[in-house]
Amino acid sequence: GSGATTGPTDAQRAQAQKLMDEGIKLLKARDYEAALERFEAAYQLVQSPKILLNMAAALRDMGRHAEAVVAYEQYLANPGDKPRIDEARAAMEDSRSHLGGRTYTAADIAEAKRLIGEGTTAYRGGRFQDAYNAWGAAYEKNPNPLLLQSQATCMQRLGANYTAARL
Repeated sequence: GSGATTGPTDAQRAQAQKLMDEGIKLLKARDYEAALERFEAAYQLVQSPKILLNMAAALRDMGRHAEAVVAYEQYLANPGDKPRIDEARAAMEDSRSHLGGRTYTAADIAEAKRLIGEGTTAYRGGRFQDAYNAWGAAYEKNPNPLLLQSQATCMQRLGANYTAARL
C-alpha cells in the first residue's frame, strides 16, 4: 500500500524477543546454526540492531567471516539507541583478518547463496562436477568453510584422490 508504514506489533516484538532469547542460549551452547536461524527469524519480525549484532556474532563464530563483516557493517550504519560500536568494530576487524585482505559485499553473499542452491540441485541430481564447480564459485563470493567440505564430498563421489583443494 501507499500508506504510512507501521512498525512491528506488540505480538511480533514479543515473538522476536522470545526467538532472540532462544538464539542467545543456543549461541552460548555453541549451537551456531540453530542460533543463527532464531536470530534470522527474529530479524524478519523486528529489524533491530541488537538482533543484527547477534546474527553477526553467530556468523563470526561459525567462521562465516564475509557474512559477519557485512552484518557488522549493517549494524554500524544504524546501531540504534544503545550502541555497542567498539565491540562491533573490533569483532568486524577480527572477521576481516580472516579474509586475506579481500572485501565482500551483500551482493556477493546473495550471489553465493544462489550458487549454493545451484550446487545443491546439481548434487541431488548426481551431477557432482557441476556441484563442485558451483560451490567453488560460491566460495569465491563468500568463503564459508562448509563449502570446502561440500566440495570434498563431491571429490569423493567423483572418485578423485581425496586432497583438499585449498586450505
